[in-house]
Formats: sequence, C-alpha cells, structure tokens
Amino acid sequence: MIGDVLEFIRDRLDEYLISLSTDTPGSVMERKVCFLELDQSTEHVNFKLNCISIVLLNIEEERIIRNPDPYRRGFGTGDVSGVTPEVNLNLHCLFVARFKDYKQGVQNLSHIIKYFQTHRYFDEIAAPQLAGIAHPFTIELISLTFSELNEIWGGFRSALLPCIAYRIRTFLILDDDSTQLDLRATSTIEIALGRQS
Repeated sequence: MIGDVLEFIRDRLDEYLISLSTDTPGSVMERKVCFLELDQSTEHVNFKLNCISIVLLNIEEERIIRNPDPYRRGFGTGDVSGVTPEVNLNLHCLFVARFKDYKQGVQNLSHIIKYFQTHRYFDEIAAPQLAGIAHPFTIELISLTFSELNEIWGGFRSALLPCIAYRIRTFLILDDDSTQLDLRATSTIEIALGRQS
C-alpha cells in the first residue's frame, strides 16, 4: 500500500513536470521523478542525475485520531464483535533535485511546491486509480531545521542537494482479512490477567 501511494505521487508529479517541459514535441521523454537508488556494492544512496528523487524518510503513527475501541456494534442487531483498529500513518518524504544545471533542479522543486499547493487532497474521486489502494490523504509541506537537514544528509553520506520535505498525512492501513478478533480468546486473556467481570 505504501509503495502504491508513493508510486501514484511519483507518476502524478512526473506527468506534471513533463507537461511543463520545454523539450521538443515527439522526443523521447525521460522520467523527471524517480525513486532513490541504492548501490548494492557500496550501500551508498545514489540520486539519479537530472531527476527528482523521492525518499521515504520516516513512517509514524497518527495517534491523535486512533480509535481506542477494539469493538464494533452491529447496526440494528446490537451484536458486539471485536475488531482490530485501523492504523493511521504519516509518511515523511523528501524530494531531492540532482541536476547538472542547478537552476533547473531548483525550478523543478518550485513546480512541485506549486503542484501540491493546488493538489493537497487525494481521494477516489480526484484520483480513481487510488480505488482499492489507499484511503483519502492530504499532503503538506514540512519545514526542516538546519540540524535536521544536517542529520539527514549525514545519513546519506552525500553532499547537500536542493530538497523539500512533505508529509503524507493520515494514510490509513486496514487489514480486511484480520479485522475480526476472536472474543473468546480475548476473554480468556482477560480472565488470566484477573480482569474477569
């Protein structure tokens, strides 16, 4: 699921940047947005030249909107069944511009900021290809401090490149195959812990 969402964002940005390109019509267009590459021999990150690389920096749980109730009441019947609550995630992504022409790289980052300024919310209506892949999510800009940038680029073991960070907010994961909990097992555990009602 996470990979599908990142791939969706990559393709959307790629289409947008290609539409703004000044290359001659009919010429073979190389991808403008790509994923980070890893050199298997040296285990160093490799930012592709003349491309915006997407890096997933962090995955965090959104605890504020987490549903603490592991039970669901059936509508009309009143039956109570145990469920595993969904997991709401925030994905922190870095967009890194490595271009031979420094100005071109910064310009592409400006275009990404413009794109997300007008496309902050994604759902199945705005993006039908998200149907069955992801629930609605928003994208917001993150302002990184100089110390955070220093830690990030120190981890990459790379020279500082122009970059911007975004948060993909409240990305939801729900395992439909394991939503139903066994209430008998739950009751047995509670009895063993001395929580018998």
